[in-house]
Amino acid sequence: MDASHHFAENFVRTRYGDLSESVIEATKKEILDLLGVAVGGSSEPGAKELLEIVLDWEGKEESTIIGCGKKVPAPNAGHVNATMAHALDYDDVHESAVMHPGITIIPTCMSIAERIGGISGKDFIRLNHATYYADIHVLISAMESISKELEKRKAPQRKGPNIMLVGSTMAEGDYKVLDLLEEAGANIVIEEFSEGVRHYQQRIEPNGDLIRALADRYLRRRVPPAMFHGVIKNRFDYLLKLVKEFKVSGVVWYSLMYRDSYDREGLLFSQVLKKERGIPLLKLNSDYDIAESGPMRTRIETFIEIVKQRG
Repeated sequence: MDASHHFAENFVRTRYGDLSESVIEATKKEILDLLGVAVGGSSEPGAKELLEIVLDWEGKEESTIIGCGKKVPAPNAGHVNATMAHALDYDDVHESAVMHPGITIIPTCMSIAERIGGISGKDFIRLNHATYYADIHVLISAMESISKELEKRKAPQRKGPNIMLVGSTMAEGDYKVLDLLEEAGANIVIEEFSEGVRHYQQRIEPNGDLIRALADRYLRRRVPPAMFHGVIKNRFDYLLKLVKEFKVSGVVWYSLMYRDSYDREGLLFSQVLKKERGIPLLKLNSDYDIAESGPMRTRIETFIEIVKQRG
């Protein structure tokens, strides 16, 4: 293991209770100092123009710009706040390293902390993807830490409609649909993909023969893939159960090109969903083409507006 691994592990496992009083007091002073110099630098050349550009971009209201009160996407808020804090060059300095650590750390942490409140659908899916390759000991520690933090927090009151994301595969890095949905104001409250949460929703019953217990869980009691002969009703019942359990207002069906079984199933499920729950479904297809993002954005924004108007 290299130095970066040990640094990351230490960072993940450090909790507020591990910090000394002197560290906490120094951090409070750092934050107060940054707020002061950010307000002072807010009207400086460069900072003022950047603020105007970011406000013109608009986007999802996630994090607050210091001294302005407006909320913009978290990365943009962090960018503006850091620029304002360094505009007068009065922010903190680490003399040995000849650097300004506060403007890189504090605005980022403030923006992310305000944004997450709970955890977004995209964050949840990315955590699931991390289980494919991350070191098991570091990941378990991180997951336990995240779980404990979320238990302490009050669930954020999100204004947008609850959306269920369903389809064939949501591969690591293929997050454009997640980004477009959240930018449009949707709350992705549950997903149902081949590699998704379905595999965690039933437990292995280790009674008697362990091989039989594994076979029972993974072969008999698993949620079937699309269009399996004789079990499509079971799959649709499972999807309808998720719709009810998570108070879903709309469903987005996301399939890759040439996954014909999921393509046909999406058409069938849209009819069942409308009949059983009276809920609209948006069907999207992707072949990982960069040019598809524009048309997808238009369709998603229109769909979310329709769902919002339905109440």
